[in-house]
Amino acid sequence: MMLASLSVLIVLLFVCGIPLLIGVLVYRDAAARGMEPLLWALVAALVPSFIGLIVYLIVRSNHAAAVCARCGAPVQEGFVCCPSCGAQLQYTCPSCGKPVEDGWRLCAYCGAELPSDRPQAVRSRTGSLKGLWIVLLLIVVMVVFVAAVILLAMVSYVTIGTEVTTQTVAAAYAAA
Repeated sequence: MMLASLSVLIVLLFVCGIPLLIGVLVYRDAAARGMEPLLWALVAALVPSFIGLIVYLIVRSNHAAAVCARCGAPVQEGFVCCPSCGAQLQYTCPSCGKPVEDGWRLCAYCGAELPSDRPQAVRSRTGSLKGLWIVLLLIVVMVVFVAAVILLAMVSYVTIGTEVTTQTVAAAYAAA
């Protein structure tokens, strides 16, 4: 009886717990990358056979999360300065005020010459897959655990069946 309730608990964990965990991790990751977090969390958690998670992992590779290299705060792609520490994340053209890339000699918007001694941007990108590795590890552990419970149930069933057969044979010999 206890083995049956344990089996039900394991099935519930697989059906509800793992998709919920995947949804939470995808939500956090998508929010940090400037993607639509609720949409991607629902896709990753509700599309069966981990197809939603695989699609998210493919799409997320094009959306690297940006952080301030000075303080580590998450910043969005269009930010010129870090809202937390004030570090300059992107240099702007002194003539038109539009953001320019580090390697440019001329502003692409107004054609003004950019100073060669301008400060470099302090933006860096993160690409941590730590949360997704944890989910993968949990899935593997759960599969091994379920296989062990099934094996244990089969062994105990065979053992009980053998004992009943042995007792029946012994009773038949005693009666004869």
